[in-house]
Amino acid sequence: RRISRIVLFIVTIVGANAVLAAIIRALGGGASIVEAASGVASILVGGLFFALCEKGHWVSAPNDGTQPEPVGAGPWPTLRFAGRALGVAIMASALAGHVNLAAFLANRLYFLALLLAFAWFLRAALKEIAAWADRRLRAGKAGTAPTAEGSKTFEIWIGAGVDAALLLFLAPALFILAGVEWTAVRDFFLRALVGFRVGGVFISLSDVILAIAAFVGGLLFTRMLQGALQRGPLAYSRIDIGIQNSLTTLIGYAGLVAAALIALAILGVNLTNLALIAGALSVGIGFGLQSIVNNFVSGLILLFERPIKAGDWIVTASGEGVVKKISVRSTEVETFDRATIIIPNSELVASTVTNWTHKSALGRITVPVGVAYSSDPELVRETLLECARAHPLVVSYPEPFVVWTNFGASSLDFELRAFIADISRGIQVRTDLRFAIFRAFREKGIEIPFPQQDIRIRSDGAPAALPQKVRAFPARGEAPPREADEIDAVDD
Repeated sequence: RRISRIVLFIVTIVGANAVLAAIIRALGGGASIVEAASGVASILVGGLFFALCEKGHWVSAPNDGTQPEPVGAGPWPTLRFAGRALGVAIMASALAGHVNLAAFLANRLYFLALLLAFAWFLRAALKEIAAWADRRLRAGKAGTAPTAEGSKTFEIWIGAGVDAALLLFLAPALFILAGVEWTAVRDFFLRALVGFRVGGVFISLSDVILAIAAFVGGLLFTRMLQGALQRGPLAYSRIDIGIQNSLTTLIGYAGLVAAALIALAILGVNLTNLALIAGALSVGIGFGLQSIVNNFVSGLILLFERPIKAGDWIVTASGEGVVKKISVRSTEVETFDRATIIIPNSELVASTVTNWTHKSALGRITVPVGVAYSSDPELVRETLLECARAHPLVVSYPEPFVVWTNFGASSLDFELRAFIADISRGIQVRTDLRFAIFRAFREKGIEIPFPQQDIRIRSDGAPAALPQKVRAFPARGEAPPREADEIDAVDD
């Protein structure tokens, strides 16, 4: 509020001085009266501007002067000091009789404040429009929620671009406020816009601005096209999500290349000469950037050939997980522990990769189980098949089946093999089947055995004797042990 009141007082004083000077001239008053009024107004404006630059108006906790300015406070302390010096200069000039100088400084300060206020509001409006456009573009990308870090980075770059554009747009007005003639300012900026030659290079500021605008516009158009495709045709089509991601990524690369070529054409860059320079440097670039080029080409192979795509469950030498994004240099894989593995694209092309969901999400699971030798194998097979058919994720074709794998040391070993619609849920299905099998075996009296061992104890030099089998049983009330030992005792 204090800042607003001071600014309002300055505007009122300058405006009232201009109106009063016009009235005095219209009534035929002398120049001395106008000069006196201008001097008083300049003194008031200088004093108010000095008060405006006090630190207490710009910080939340006023500093009593005993504490120094914090390190890294930015340019504001210097600007406040310069503002106070300017206020003192205006008042000193008016009191010393240099009324025209004081009036000049006060008027230029007034118009500079108006120009900065206009630039500030225009800057805020442009940044808000850019942020709104970015939110709209991000909203069209499925599963990509904007993060705080990404939004902050975008705001920084947009702010830098808006500041540069405003500085270029308002530069002529700043020169005029500094007292430079309008014709000189006009000729200077016309030469800069039309172009000037430095040695053998012709530089045109208008071409540079137009090339930057074309490049940024091309990127924005590409992002808008990607968002429109994801919200429109691709969202309502039956195209696989991996194909959709590959298509939008390729459109992004094509848009980037097209925008760069258009910008170079506007700048007048001869692509033939550029090709010659690139050819001359290709050997050095090939050795220095061999891995980067290899990963880039591998990324294009992955996008076109599509051995893997976003959403696939893959197993590589670097780890196992779900593909989240295929970029120019690397591929992001998210493990089942929610860790992210960054795999170079060249590794995915040159090495062996197991893709569980390459053609479809259909996959087979295996549940091994052992039963006692006293169990009926036919009943065991029917029970296992009943459990598999009862699960909602087990498909009916291919049908589940049971394999009798081996005569184990303590059990008859079987494997239940079944196909499920979504292999990514294999752990859940195997767990559900184990619960169902355990419950069904208990209901039908099928025993799941535990390993047994025979321990033969002999005395040194004792004659062989017929062993007497002794089975160790737990005491009353105790749970049976995991392993029951049969001890062949031989008398000494």
